[in-house]
Amino acid sequence: MGIKLKTRKPTGIVPWPLILLEGDEGAGKAQPLDSLVATPDGWTRIGDLTEGRHVIGADGHVTTVTGVFDRGDLPIYRVTLSDGATVEAAGDHLWQVWTTQDRHRRRKNGERRNHPGRVLTTDAIAELLKAGRVVHLPMVQPVHYAQNGTPLPLNPYLLGLLLGDGGITQTVSFFSADPELHAAVRAALPPGDTVAEDKSDPRNIFLRGGATLTRLRDLCLHGHRSENKFIPEPYKRASVDDRLALLRGLMDTDGGVEKTGALFYTSSHRLAADVRELVESLGGTASTSTKTPKFRTADGELREGQLAFRLRVRLQPGVCPFALSRKVERWQAARPKRMAMMPWRIVKEITFLGVKPARCIRVAAEDHLYVTEHFVVTHNTYSAAEFSASELVGQMYWVDLAEGSADEYAAIDGARYLIIEHDGTYRDILEQIRAVFLEARRAAAAGEPPVVLSVDSGTALWRMLKTWTNERARRSRNNAQLLQENPDASIDVGMNLWNDATERWLEVIHLLQTFPGIAIITARGKQITAIDEGGKPVKDNRGRVLREWKVQAQKDLAFDCSVWVRMRRGRAPQVIKARSLQLRVEDGKPLVLENFTVEDLVFNRLGCSMDSQPRQMPALVGDRVQAWLEDNDVEELQDVEKLRELWWEAAKDDTGLTRAEVVSIRGAIERKVAVLENPPTDMGQGSASDADRLRAAAERKAAEEPDVDPDDVTVPEPTRRPARKRNPAKTTASKVPARR
Repeated sequence: MGIKLKTRKPTGIVPWPLILLEGDEGAGKAQPLDSLVATPDGWTRIGDLTEGRHVIGADGHVTTVTGVFDRGDLPIYRVTLSDGATVEAAGDHLWQVWTTQDRHRRRKNGERRNHPGRVLTTDAIAELLKAGRVVHLPMVQPVHYAQNGTPLPLNPYLLGLLLGDGGITQTVSFFSADPELHAAVRAALPPGDTVAEDKSDPRNIFLRGGATLTRLRDLCLHGHRSENKFIPEPYKRASVDDRLALLRGLMDTDGGVEKTGALFYTSSHRLAADVRELVESLGGTASTSTKTPKFRTADGELREGQLAFRLRVRLQPGVCPFALSRKVERWQAARPKRMAMMPWRIVKEITFLGVKPARCIRVAAEDHLYVTEHFVVTHNTYSAAEFSASELVGQMYWVDLAEGSADEYAAIDGARYLIIEHDGTYRDILEQIRAVFLEARRAAAAGEPPVVLSVDSGTALWRMLKTWTNERARRSRNNAQLLQENPDASIDVGMNLWNDATERWLEVIHLLQTFPGIAIITARGKQITAIDEGGKPVKDNRGRVLREWKVQAQKDLAFDCSVWVRMRRGRAPQVIKARSLQLRVEDGKPLVLENFTVEDLVFNRLGCSMDSQPRQMPALVGDRVQAWLEDNDVEELQDVEKLRELWWEAAKDDTGLTRAEVVSIRGAIERKVAVLENPPTDMGQGSASDADRLRAAAERKAAEEPDVDPDDVTVPEPTRRPARKRNPAKTTASKVPARR
């Protein structure tokens, strides 16, 4: 029979891609349910937040909660910062950070580089601290609350002056030796109020008219001594300008200047906490310390005064905490040329607290940051499942392989996908992927938008196959005996077992490569030490060990995909490789995509459209035996007569099988018939042997005999069983099925 040449013309149509979305290993976001989150109306427990609520983003403006996900009980850590602020978070919680090296990195021309920072988990930050690294957190910008523009009962600067040096226990008075402050009080009084000087002490003035007194009573401040003063809630949620004016009134009276910053003093614990919150809401820091002053009486007796609180105040560059002329001048004169007076936060300590119920939230802000307790900026969820919301695609099917994120990501605005249910076994997972494959083929034939299949993740699938391979190795006779003697012994995993795992992996990959729609597979990436051919770490010319990035899955995954996208936290996504004429990526020069979406990648950069087709990639196999057996369901058939028919059909001329392939197929059918005609016993995997039959007969006889007391039985002395000749094994099933 001659060989027929088979050809076809290329279509020039861009095929549907298999996209690898590779991200950092691990993904965290959780905080305890009692953690506080800044909202436009004040503080709210993260456990009370719901989707659609507004919170404060890192830019100080309102952002919307787009997802709320309970994470169950998780290990929780306390993160202590350089200004004394503390935040509780899970070990996998995400933080945007800078190291000292990041902040001081310079270009070749000597200019300081604006490092974008990196996103690390709490656990990763803890490791940096152990290594002696300094880790900085970003500062929140001045917060804009919902009360912006709402009229306040008293001028905020006047309230600051009264909280600092005012007397509000009975009549309202103000004590200061600075005429500028007296003039400021007069200018800020409500209509109808006036000022009367104290004739006995010109430094003291009284506020007359009653309007100020009435408003202090409405704010529940009247009658409080200095050790009990506080900032009313409306003023803590006022506009940025009003809060700054309030702070300046406090600093002009009870504040001072030193070389490294501005200081505020008070004997009120509550006022100290309120001033700290006020400063932090303006994008600054206010580290707090205490001191008990001592003084001598007229009789020379040494006494202790009231506990005093001292706050070291740092605000954003260009923002002066004073309004009083002489303090402003001193602050400007003392202000160093560098960054000593700028607010900054360094992670000082991370300690384990225990296990608590935790929750994470996703916000709509572009940087995915929101503000938690003490106005600390923290990270949240990022998801690629938004592609399912695209109007250009049809139904998305999500295969969740032990990642547990499928339900969580459904909260993304517009997300619409179906979760594929499976029992966790490879066979069921493969069958479900084949079912989606057939549905995608139907949709393509009907001219419907492309079906999308998302497998999350390839890392979990390969881990499952590796576990299966090791379990098989442990069950082998030699390894089982070795482990029985020493449970910690290392075992040998045969190459044939690894080949079986790779074969199963390739079955899934081939379905994804030829999928009649868009296929996405996720995987985790991890930075590892570069190793040379001799197994030793690779070093640069300065003796530093080099690091490289590795996909945590079967080693060929990244190269089997048509597009490879790396999505590291805190960095813009990068296209590492693209098998496409439309999207060119030079080797070693990843393409950075600042505003990456899968929709833009598929339909714009790759140039796919409704005319796209699956890649024409027939599976490469050594022969057609396995394909013939699968096409004819030999493994699943339980009908011996049908198997006998297939035994004869394999040799027909129209099958195109070679003689060697027919022999292999018939051998497989014969083994299947043998198993059906003589099923395996519970004791073994083969057909019943003579020993099995004797053992079964003895068990039946024992079951028929009456119960006997073991003490009444006389056990004879064991005798040596005479040896017998070994007979050839008998065939338990017809080797060749009967011809019809």
